[in-house]
Amino acid sequence: TPLSEAAVDGAPYLAPEAYRVAPYTDRGVYRPGEVAHVAAIVRGTDRRAPPPGMPVQLLVADPRGRVVERAALLTDPVGLLTHDVALGDWAPTGRYELRFVAGDTQLATHSIHVEEFVPERMEVTATASSPEVLVGEAIGARIEARYLFGGSAQGSDVELTCELEPSAFTPKENGQYRYGPWHADDDSPRAVSLGSASGELGADGAAELTCPPLPGASPDGPARLVARAAVFEAGSGRSTQNTASATVHPERFYVGLLTGTQKAEQGKPIEVSGVVVDWQGKLVDSVREVRLAASRLEDEYGWWYDDDEGSGSYRRALRRVEEGRATVAVQSGRFVWSVTPEVAAAGFVVTAEAGAARTGLHLAGAGASYWWSDPDQSVDVTPKPLRPGTLDLKGPERLAVGKDGVVTFVAPYRGRALLSIETHEV
Repeated sequence: TPLSEAAVDGAPYLAPEAYRVAPYTDRGVYRPGEVAHVAAIVRGTDRRAPPPGMPVQLLVADPRGRVVERAALLTDPVGLLTHDVALGDWAPTGRYELRFVAGDTQLATHSIHVEEFVPERMEVTATASSPEVLVGEAIGARIEARYLFGGSAQGSDVELTCELEPSAFTPKENGQYRYGPWHADDDSPRAVSLGSASGELGADGAAELTCPPLPGASPDGPARLVARAAVFEAGSGRSTQNTASATVHPERFYVGLLTGTQKAEQGKPIEVSGVVVDWQGKLVDSVREVRLAASRLEDEYGWWYDDDEGSGSYRRALRRVEEGRATVAVQSGRFVWSVTPEVAAAGFVVTAEAGAARTGLHLAGAGASYWWSDPDQSVDVTPKPLRPGTLDLKGPERLAVGKDGVVTFVAPYRGRALLSIETHEV
C-alpha cells in the first residue's frame, strides 16, 4: 500500500513547532461561578522540559469565540504550567476553548464546557413487594418520594418498568452442586421485557404498583425481576428514578447435580450425584423422584453463503442425541445415577427434572473436533522471529551527501545484517 494511502497517524518526526503542549483540566464540565483548574506539560522536540521560565500565553475563548481572558504563564523546572480560570456567576453556558500560544505559534488547544445543572429536588425509594417469589405470582414495588426542599410529592405521576433477567441460583449450603438448565453459547436466555405500569402518588407520597404478568412461556431457570421506578416532577417533566429487584424461582425447590468426571469418554461410566434443596439450599424430603436424561452433543459444520455480502462462512452447531433416560428415587433429598456414553462426542449433558425445576450438567467430550471462534480468520504461516533485541549503533552526528560514513555496533551473534538510512519523511 502506498504510504500516502496507508492508515498511519502520529506527529511528524520533525514537527514545525519547537515545543509541544499537553493540556488538561480537573473536570470537563463546570457551573457558572466555579473555578477551572488548568494545567499543561510542555516538552521540546527532544522530549525534555524547556528551560525554566519559558513564557507561554493562555487565551480563554467563550462559546461566542470572544477572548475573555489572557494569562502570561511561565514554565517551572519540570515544564509544568498551571492557572485557575475563574468563571463568573453569569458566565455564558457552552463550550470554552483554552489556547496555548508561544510567540505567534499556537501550540495546543483544550475545551471545557460550562453548563447549568439543576440539582436533584426529589428523593425516590423503591422496594420490592417480596424479595423472593415463585414464577407466576404477582410482584410489584412500593414507591415513595419526597421533595428535598419542602413540599409534598402527592399527585406526582409514577411509572414502573419491569424486566426479567436470567440469573443463577448459588446457595451457601450445598453450593458445590450445579443448579439451573444448561444452554449452549448461541442459545443463552435473554432478558424479557414485561412492560410497564403507571399510577399516581397518594397523600403519603407513596404508591404500590404491580408488574405486568410474564407473557408466553415461563423461564426454565432462576431469574431476577428488575423494577425501575420513575417519579415525575410536577410541571418540569423531569423524573427521579430508583430500582427494586426480586428473585424469581421456577419451582419451590431446585435440583442440583455434581460429578467428579472431568471429560466424557466412550465406554467409561459417569457417576452423578444429586440433591433436592429449597431456596436456602437446605435438603428437602418432599420430592420422591427425579427424572434424568443423558444426551451426547454431536458437532455439525455447514457452509453458508451470503449473496448480498458476496462472502461465505463456516458455522458450527451442536445437536443433542439422547443416550439414556431413567426415573430415580430421592431419599432424604439425595439421589445418585450412573450413565455410560455409548459414542465419543463433542460433549455430554445430564439433565434432571422434578416439577418445574430443571438442571443441566455439561461435560466436555473426548470426540470434539477442532474449532476456532472466528471461522473466517486467516492464519499467517510466516515463522515468528526470535525475541527482538537492542543494538547500540555508533556513527557520525552528520553525514554529507556523497560521502562515506562509518557506523559500528556489537552483534549479539554471527550472521548478516542489513543497514539502511532513511529520512524523516518516511
